[in-house]
Amino acid sequence: MEQGQPESSTLVNNTDHFRIPEYQRNIFPTNIYMSAKDICVFSSIIKEANEASLKIELEAIKDGDENKEQKTGQIKDLMRVEYNLRAPNGDNINGLNIPNESDFPDRLVSFFISNEQIARRAINQSPQNHVNAFFGFSAPPLKIDVMNFPSNPTPNNSVINVVGRNEDWVRATADKIQEFLGTKKTIRPVIHGSGAYDLFLFGLYLPINLGLLERYDAHIFPWLEQKSILFNVVFGIYLFFLFLIAARLLFQIIRWLFPPVEYYKQSRTKAMIVRGLIGTALFILFSSALNSFGKYLFHLFFS
Repeated sequence: MEQGQPESSTLVNNTDHFRIPEYQRNIFPTNIYMSAKDICVFSSIIKEANEASLKIELEAIKDGDENKEQKTGQIKDLMRVEYNLRAPNGDNINGLNIPNESDFPDRLVSFFISNEQIARRAINQSPQNHVNAFFGFSAPPLKIDVMNFPSNPTPNNSVINVVGRNEDWVRATADKIQEFLGTKKTIRPVIHGSGAYDLFLFGLYLPINLGLLERYDAHIFPWLEQKSILFNVVFGIYLFFLFLIAARLLFQIIRWLFPPVEYYKQSRTKAMIVRGLIGTALFILFSSALNSFGKYLFHLFFS
């Protein structure tokens, strides 16, 4: 038996425990960025919440209990904050309380922190008030998956569960977490929600391609007139699917550039420079094509 592990459950100290209603607040972080320092600050919030939860557990031990000292020590051993850092190469860093900034890798796949897991593994029981937080920092894949429709929202596994039988503890903990996440909000294009691809395709991408077609049709159509009808039909179908694949790839690149939850160790400068260069190139291309399409519509309806 591991040191500090009790022979029986000590986190439930009276028979009325299960008669008390359980409160839960689920928080889904999105459109946020976090540095290594930010994760350490967030970990301190979880640690403070655990200390408040520990105090509630200890106060539930009756003063006349002859095993009060032993139970107190066992509960303190069980109710500790545990965290996990996972790097892209598969390395995992596990620790207690608050992680050290120097331990963070340059890239991070996920971060998990909880004040429940030690007790759950030791005695298969959770503290009366506990919190589990998982942040997934993986960018959306660039690979085209035909089984996953682009109109679906971007998968985001980041979730924070605040659960407890003390309503004040649950509310206070959730409010502190929400307040912290509010300071980490960042502006993201409306690309991660459901139906964003449809708006991109019909509201932006197709008008751009029509604008480009209008600009270069003088070079394309004379060449097509020299070909057979069968060739033109096959070529048109090919271009149709090529445009759709290019649209999806471009959309996934934009999602990849702006992940819903982003991690950086110290500075976002490199990521911002890359986004700025790609954004500038796309803006020049899009604005030129939309301008051509706008002129075409103007001449079509008003000339």
